[in-house]
Amino acid sequence: MLADNLFNATGVSCAQGNFPEASEFFQEGLKVSRSIGSVHLEVVGLLASVQVYMNSGDIDQALLAVEAGIEKLGQIVDAGIVTAFIHSTAGAIYSLIGMIGPAIDHALIATDITEPARMWYFTAQLALGYVHSGRLQEAAEALQPIYTQPRFTSKRHMEYFGIITSMPDVVRGELLLAEKDFQQLVEYDLESHGYNGDVSEDAVLPDLLRIKGGRSGPSR
Repeated sequence: MLADNLFNATGVSCAQGNFPEASEFFQEGLKVSRSIGSVHLEVVGLLASVQVYMNSGDIDQALLAVEAGIEKLGQIVDAGIVTAFIHSTAGAIYSLIGMIGPAIDHALIATDITEPARMWYFTAQLALGYVHSGRLQEAAEALQPIYTQPRFTSKRHMEYFGIITSMPDVVRGELLLAEKDFQQLVEYDLESHGYNGDVSEDAVLPDLLRIKGGRSGPSR
C-alpha cells in the first residue's frame, strides 16, 4: 500500500510539473518495493520513474528503466495491463527520439495484447511510429480508437498515464503536419489539447511547439 501511494504521488507531482518531488517519491517507492520483494510493484515504480527522467533530459536513464521493467515482466505471475503499459511507454520513448523500428515493435506488442475496450490507451504510440515512417493511412487508422472516447475532449486529462498522457495531442498534430493539412492546423487549438502553462516542463513540449509553429506555414 505504501509503495502504491508513493507511485501515485509520483504521478500527481509529474502532472503538476514538480519533478524533484516526483523523483523523491518514486525512489522511495522503489526502495519499499524491493524491500518487500514485490517485482510487480518494482515494475510499476520503474514506469513511474520514466516521466521524471524524460523531463530531466535523461533519456538514457528513461530507456534503462523501461527496459529493466520489461525484463522483469517474466517474474510476474499475472502482469496484466502493466505489460501493455510498459511496452507502450517504451514505444513512446523510441518514437520521440526517432528510433522508429523499436517504437513500432513495442507499440504493436502493447496493442496486440490489449482488449478492445482499453485499446485507446496505447494506439497513439503506434500511430506516431507510423507517422514518422511515412505510413500516414495506418497512422490515421491507429488513432481511431481514441476518437471514440467521450473523455477525449473533456475529462481525459483527469487520468494520468505518465509519458503517454500527452501523446494523442502530439500524434494528431504530427499527422496534420505530415499531411500538410495546414487549414486544420490553423484550427487546431493546442491550448485545449495540452499546450498551456501547466505543461511548461512536459517532455513533449518541443513537439507541441513545433506543431504550433507549423500552423503559420500557409501564411509565410
